[in-house]
Amino acid sequence: MYRLEERIDFILSNFSISGLPDKGTWQEQLGTGIKLRNRLVHPKSSVILSEAEVTQCLNAILTCLNHLYSQIFKKPYSTGKNSTDSTLIIDAMDLLYTRKFDGFCLITSDSDFTGLAMRLREEGLSVFGFGEKKTPEAFRNACHKFVFTEVLRNDAASDAPKSEVAPPASAASHSSHANEPPLKFPKKFVLMALDQAIDDSGWAGLGAFGSYLTKLQPDFDSRLYGYKKLSDLVRARTDLFVIEERQVAGSNQKTLYLRAK
Repeated sequence: MYRLEERIDFILSNFSISGLPDKGTWQEQLGTGIKLRNRLVHPKSSVILSEAEVTQCLNAILTCLNHLYSQIFKKPYSTGKNSTDSTLIIDAMDLLYTRKFDGFCLITSDSDFTGLAMRLREEGLSVFGFGEKKTPEAFRNACHKFVFTEVLRNDAASDAPKSEVAPPASAASHSSHANEPPLKFPKKFVLMALDQAIDDSGWAGLGAFGSYLTKLQPDFDSRLYGYKKLSDLVRARTDLFVIEERQVAGSNQKTLYLRAK
């Protein structure tokens, strides 16, 4: 799906996202073969650090090392404020003008990065966003593709081995996200995307359908509606779609095609 030589730079507004996914998770979301350049900027708001805050910083450094991130600490210029966002935006623009990157990942739930995402897109770079469900719509739509971190946490929780040991309080709080019911299925939007994806014969390939879904709504994700993959969604919604598997010429593989019922 993406060129093997693509280089993606990761910009994270803070490292407070619990269960920070590792390098393999990002590659799974963006495609194999990409080269990642990962960095975190510490958004500490107080000039004088308490013992607990020092411990938190040290633990964060260890976490970053385990996940192949390099840590950058930015001292605030006044109490109660931090200059993390401006530091990241300046850093991103510096990297943009090196012309060495094909895309950026902006991992934040802050709408302040909307302008940065739009500027990167103006230069023809791919912009991938990762954030919580509270992320403003403006930032989500400014990205080529936006993925909710709750979805990544749920995937990680489902793949983790069962343990008889009681989970910590923080894990229990995130488990509540996993137990949330799927969102209401956007039937009208999905059919509109399918209508734009179909060819002259009235059929659309699954890949083309998925591309139109993302173009029209960058944060669309089948996992939000209880389906692990888009193909699972299409196969399950027999009330909406007629599907057909076609043999790929010169191959044993089959491609899924669909049309509105």
